[in-house]
Amino acid sequence: MSLKCPPFTGWVYKDGVCVYLDHKGSQYEIEPICRRYLAAEVLEIKQSPNVVGPGVERLKLIGISLRNPLFLDVKLLAFREKLLISFKGFAWQRHHSLAAAKDSCFLQRESCSGVLQLKGAHYTVRGSVLVDSPGSGTVLYVKSACSPGYHGVNCTKRCLLCPGSHPCNPLSGRCEEGLRCVRRIGPSCLHGLVSSRCPGRAGWWYWDGHCYFMEEKDTKTWEEAERACRSFGEGLGLLALNSQEEKAWVATMVQRHSWTGLNDLDGDGRWTCMTQHTDPSVPW
Repeated sequence: MSLKCPPFTGWVYKDGVCVYLDHKGSQYEIEPICRRYLAAEVLEIKQSPNVVGPGVERLKLIGISLRNPLFLDVKLLAFREKLLISFKGFAWQRHHSLAAAKDSCFLQRESCSGVLQLKGAHYTVRGSVLVDSPGSGTVLYVKSACSPGYHGVNCTKRCLLCPGSHPCNPLSGRCEEGLRCVRRIGPSCLHGLVSSRCPGRAGWWYWDGHCYFMEEKDTKTWEEAERACRSFGEGLGLLALNSQEEKAWVATMVQRHSWTGLNDLDGDGRWTCMTQHTDPSVPW
């Protein structure tokens, strides 16, 4: 078994080759399956004469092979000016070369989902969300055994047809063309994402499926801040923090003292959250 073979049941490693055998299928039947895997080819294996007894027809096995995974540069899906991020548990490690980063990514198993090449540096990254990073010059290599357009276990699922020239995410099959990195720190863009789902004016940011507005100029009382939020649409208001991850992200984003939905308007020393989001269909 090799860490560089597809991580699916049925794949074995032998003599520098990753092989998946189908004892029943014909070459015609297996070719569409072969096309689902990246850099794969149909392999025909014939049994030697001394294995087949008298009167028994020679048998052949039809399978799929990935040639020399350990000795040649393993082919990974490459995307230009893209990043992989995760809203929970995003991590990265820097390596001295692209080859070292790829080897480390395979050794890390599920803890690594790709390799990022950025301004001469190479990082292993763990993430599942594909993000545009225009002007960054990055090259992202995604650790997926599936050909473009396929994803899932044994690469059996077809990706969604994404608008324009945007590729689908090979890890999830989703179209994430609306996410764009405008403020990056190293290989991470958790604190610099904007989305086409959010209002286009300055101050709006995106995190984990929601849009957030950060006031960066005016100073307001709690009541004024609440009215300003409600002016963006029905059912909106000051932020109610729902998790430690969200709290940490907001704390990093705000540049000064800011209001959330918590207040002590009556001055009794007890803070209560007055924010009620009544419309679950909006992302903010």
